[in-house]
Amino acid sequence: MKKDIFNRRIKRVLKKLAEGNGNSCLALESAPERTRSGTNDTYVVNPDFYYLTGSSILNTVLLISNAWEKPILITNKPNPLKAVWDGPQESAEKLARDIKADLIYTEELSFLNIILGKIRNIDNLYCPRQQASHLNQVLFYLNSLDKLTAMRFPRSILSAESLVATERLIKDAYEIELLEKAIEITANSLETIRHLITPGMPEANLTAALEFQFKIHGASGLAFNTIMASGKNAAVLHYHQNTSKLKKDDYLLIDSGAEYQNYCADISRCYPVGGEHRGIYAEIYQIVLSANQVAIAKVKDQAQVKNVYLAAAKELTIGLKELGILQGKISDLMAKRAYAPYFMHSIGHSLGMETHDPGGHREGKELFLKTGMVFTIEPGLYFSKKIKNIPAGGIRIEDDILVTKSGYKNLSQIISK
Repeated sequence: MKKDIFNRRIKRVLKKLAEGNGNSCLALESAPERTRSGTNDTYVVNPDFYYLTGSSILNTVLLISNAWEKPILITNKPNPLKAVWDGPQESAEKLARDIKADLIYTEELSFLNIILGKIRNIDNLYCPRQQASHLNQVLFYLNSLDKLTAMRFPRSILSAESLVATERLIKDAYEIELLEKAIEITANSLETIRHLITPGMPEANLTAALEFQFKIHGASGLAFNTIMASGKNAAVLHYHQNTSKLKKDDYLLIDSGAEYQNYCADISRCYPVGGEHRGIYAEIYQIVLSANQVAIAKVKDQAQVKNVYLAAAKELTIGLKELGILQGKISDLMAKRAYAPYFMHSIGHSLGMETHDPGGHREGKELFLKTGMVFTIEPGLYFSKKIKNIPAGGIRIEDDILVTKSGYKNLSQIISK
């Protein structure tokens, strides 16, 4: 059953808490309701809270400790008037039953006292680096205590991310299913709008069409703001202005992803405006595609991320030399990172509930891929200004890759490239 997934995750966290010195407690907050101009704004649940509960319930604190028999949920008392305005609220009682937690209803101003009462005589408190409202108050209070009073409260305040991030890095079958659904929605939406990639089409209109299709195909939201970059705009890595119109013979770079039940797709594809691959950017496209394929082939359990990056960088360097942009021996060009002005970002990042999921897997770190990770592979070549016969522009091809025991599975292979 779905709820068993979250109970197993909580048990793994409890095991980690028990491995420390003394009694430890993990404190997480779903997130407070946000408002803008007096009306409800978009609500985004804390990913760690969702990972352990499967819930997006508003304004709720979760406490897990190896000193207690059960987790504790602290939340507001039900407000019938709120249901009139916003509709039925998620049941805290059902959530408590599902994750086998004790439930405490309280008033808004009483959260602090209840949490402080629960963490008395706890040795170590794990809290997020970026606090929501109630945990902010707890940390402020703890930091203001005199030495004698502080002895009754946690001796050390540690990062919740250090406890939960390693768990989130390895995806279970349920998470893979949600990621594949997010990717499927992205694939269907991209395919639906391809006929609109024509000269004269505004980037803004194409962005709106794509994001509309995400909704039509079942997305719960956007994984991130869509990058719709045509021509020279594609040389800007995080281009978001979307103010240009597509021109004949331009290439269009789309970096986008649907979100499905809090899990994110992250896909980059490039399309020739008008549908025909021709000209110098057709050559550049083939170079980047080759780098994408070579890098993906390097993905396997215990592969070093840096080596995956270098495989792509070497393929791009060979291509840049063939284009006449770089000159010299490939080994020398690689040693001095001659490709860096044209490929200035990492090979990818962890993917899950956040587009850049916890883990920090970048090419410059001595980190390794492990079975169950989902990692993006996204080589690219970018030219900020005209060089030789190459107009300003860029090509990036990005796939979402699951690391398996035998190598890898390309979760986004359904999206044509």
